[in-house]
Amino acid sequence: MTKISFSFKNSFLIPLNQALNRLPNSKFIAIFMGVYLAFGITGMLHHELWRDEANVWLHGLVADSWGDLFNNISYDGHPWLWYIAVYGLAQITEDPRLMQLFHFGIAAGFTYVMLRYAPFSRLQRILFCFGYYGAYEYALISRNYAFGILGTFLFCALFATRRHTYLGLALSLALMMQANIFATILAIAAIAALVVDYALSRESWLNTRGKWLDLALSVGIVGGVGWISLDQMIPGDASSFASGWVLYFDQMRALDALSRLSSNYLVLIKPHSASLDLGLFAIASLLLFLLFAQSLRHKPAALTFYTLATLGILGFSYFKFLGGIRHTGHLAIALIAALWIANYYPDPAREQSPRRPRQNWPALVLTMLLTGQAIAGILQVIYDIRYPFSSGKATAQYLKTAQLDQEFIVGSPDYAMASITVYLNRQFYYPETQKLGSFTRFTIDRNPVDQSVIIEQVKTLFEERSLSQLILILNEPLSVEDEALCVEYLTEFTESLAIADEVFYLYRVEFRCSPTLRPQ
Repeated sequence: MTKISFSFKNSFLIPLNQALNRLPNSKFIAIFMGVYLAFGITGMLHHELWRDEANVWLHGLVADSWGDLFNNISYDGHPWLWYIAVYGLAQITEDPRLMQLFHFGIAAGFTYVMLRYAPFSRLQRILFCFGYYGAYEYALISRNYAFGILGTFLFCALFATRRHTYLGLALSLALMMQANIFATILAIAAIAALVVDYALSRESWLNTRGKWLDLALSVGIVGGVGWISLDQMIPGDASSFASGWVLYFDQMRALDALSRLSSNYLVLIKPHSASLDLGLFAIASLLLFLLFAQSLRHKPAALTFYTLATLGILGFSYFKFLGGIRHTGHLAIALIAALWIANYYPDPAREQSPRRPRQNWPALVLTMLLTGQAIAGILQVIYDIRYPFSSGKATAQYLKTAQLDQEFIVGSPDYAMASITVYLNRQFYYPETQKLGSFTRFTIDRNPVDQSVIIEQVKTLFEERSLSQLILILNEPLSVEDEALCVEYLTEFTESLAIADEVFYLYRVEFRCSPTLRPQ
């Protein structure tokens, strides 16, 4: 199996690549796995959970039984594997750091597979492992995506076994389909690649009863897990998250979706919402897609995978859910996997003229893209260490220090509060559902509210529960006044790398003013 190497005259990276190649393979893997583990664990220990991470941990923590867990997560639109794993961890401890450690272990798994088995140059492998996706998005942030990346890389590493058995490939596909919808799209593209590979193969290895049984069992695993995963990813009618499909043409949405390919390859450069900006990125996306597709033109299985995976993710982004980089980042994973699969096939151009040197432009572009991703990944981990990813942990610590964590707390919007409740291990009152809760279920009976409605509910709470005071937490400054309430501004936490509304403003509220509590 030949390496997909970087080749460019007078490049300053060539001496680095040569130095890496002088290391024995076992020492190369040991050194960079050690560096990866030290770098990643340091980042993990400084990473504050944001709501998407906290919500899953809270699902596992508060569920009284398996049935209770499955009922709660049936609205989320994700396969259940990650929730089941987290539920098991939550039976051991209430500390969410166990979830973070487990998740980073999955990331260390796909990193090892990349370093040990990927056909890329050592430099390219290192750049990926310390890149935005390998070291940050799918490593430090505890979500179900890491399962999908591990499954994808295992599929690529096991692709060489396809002439002997499909069982390993089937299990890796099952892992991908139990991760999330984007990994499922990669799995569907991988299945199509296997079909094309077998259809074009010159030898039929299904020549014994045992191998037919192997194929039947493999198809059964993939079909069964695929059916279960699809059922779990289609929430019931009571779910309100990302409901509906975009079945009409929207030029700006189309440009936005198409631009995701180049922006997720580049990472360091992001388009603004202006049509010109999106148009330029859309053109760059087409050029990059054509460049890599052209390089795969003599390798039908790899080209099938790359085309279906890319178009599948872009199509889902347009028709259903645009999402963020954690979703469409699978476009970059699809590129890596396609080039990995392509390496199992001979290169016709090299066979026709083995002595003629040629510039491997796709490999050059890949190295440039991975270099940008590595810069982004290392910087993002450093930022995560230095600055709060979410203000939730700091808010929870303040409430504990000020001995306010046992007060009756009203929090809105409910979806933003999980990053606080996860560190307090208690429930808040959510105006959106008019009841106590810790995590958020996006059901149709959940009603977003404005501040005037929140204030009215606060007054009702004072009357119905005979409260002397309560703590109000919002993710924007309180701008509504009411003569019946005495509101004292306490503090605010506005540092957040995660998302704009992971910031919090805290107020102490009394129904009627006391001498020590005056309106601000």
